[in-house]
Amino acid sequence: MPFVHENYKNILDGKELKDGTIRFKFPDGNVKHILQKVVNIRKGKYIKYQGVLVDITNEIITAINLKQKTFYLNLLSEFTDEILVLYDFVNDKIEYINSTALRYMQKEDYYNAKNTFFEGYFNEKDLIKIKEKIQVLYNNKEYKSSDKITFEIQFLKEKNIPTWVEISIYKITDDDLEKILLLIKDIHEKKKYLEELENANLQFRYAAKATTDAIWDWNYETGSFSWTENFEIFFGHKLKNIPKDLNGWKEFCHPDDIDRVINSINNAINHKHEFWQEEYRLRDSTGAYKDVLNKAVIIYQDGKPIRIIGAIHDISKEKDALRKLTLQNLKLREIAWTQSHVVRAPLARLMGLIEMYDLLRESEYDDVSLRKLIYDSAKELDATIHLIIKKTENLD
Repeated sequence: MPFVHENYKNILDGKELKDGTIRFKFPDGNVKHILQKVVNIRKGKYIKYQGVLVDITNEIITAINLKQKTFYLNLLSEFTDEILVLYDFVNDKIEYINSTALRYMQKEDYYNAKNTFFEGYFNEKDLIKIKEKIQVLYNNKEYKSSDKITFEIQFLKEKNIPTWVEISIYKITDDDLEKILLLIKDIHEKKKYLEELENANLQFRYAAKATTDAIWDWNYETGSFSWTENFEIFFGHKLKNIPKDLNGWKEFCHPDDIDRVINSINNAINHKHEFWQEEYRLRDSTGAYKDVLNKAVIIYQDGKPIRIIGAIHDISKEKDALRKLTLQNLKLREIAWTQSHVVRAPLARLMGLIEMYDLLRESEYDDVSLRKLIYDSAKELDATIHLIIKKTENLD
């Protein structure tokens, strides 16, 4: 209305009319945007007005929608760490790029990013690859909105720092328009971490192969339980057949040892111990039980256990040697007791008889009887010595 009033006043005052847009409200409630274009023809003190009224409703609505879309696009793109690029592939023109790109581009390039984004920030080979993948997606006539092409490539940050990024390419269809949307995500630190993790895992696998221990990894949060291939090598169980949780271990642990071992590790966790170890029996693929020593490190996060990594060492030979040594000690103690008691008795009698023989040698005592007693004691002593020798021979 202010525009209409101004033009009406100009007519009354004999002044020129102005071009402008007027909104007409129709009886059905619809509103039309009408463009008024006027030609002012002055004849003396009079002005002749000629003009046209053009319905530009569709153009206005399209412009408003575009403005709204641009506003929301700008708003949303400011809350993402990804570079967002809207690309007109047919005309090879970038129509929009968000401010996140400023972190990676030179400032003077960013302010002219629609013309310079691809220049200098990708090497020639990678840029060809990007364009080829865009072409593939653009030519896909059976495209669905969820379709995309994702790949990893290097972005030259500030034109000289190779930075790994993940590019996701989408085709955006709006009425008869088709645009390409590129989302570029910085994955440099993630890729670097994954490479370091892979190197660490590789070192771990080689170290696991070099040891005689069966390494196990228990994710305490998820309950998953895994073994290295050494478990199959040393105990014979096929890894593919072992349950991927604690039941896999329980299946092989001696029934009489399970509760003791579980209580032991729970006690270590309750007392926030960093290290744990326990001895128990573990069944191999033949059904025989082996003595093992299980050592582990307990990893905590915020005071809660999240992961336990351990190594099982077969100590059957050591335990057998210890049992043999214990048995030998028992035999040696028995021999020592025999030496100190059994041997001493006939020896004491023999010594006493010899002394008696010396005293009674000149008397009328029956010398034959005395000699017999001496002989019997010596024979008993000899038998005892042979017994000791026999026991010594059986120490193994």
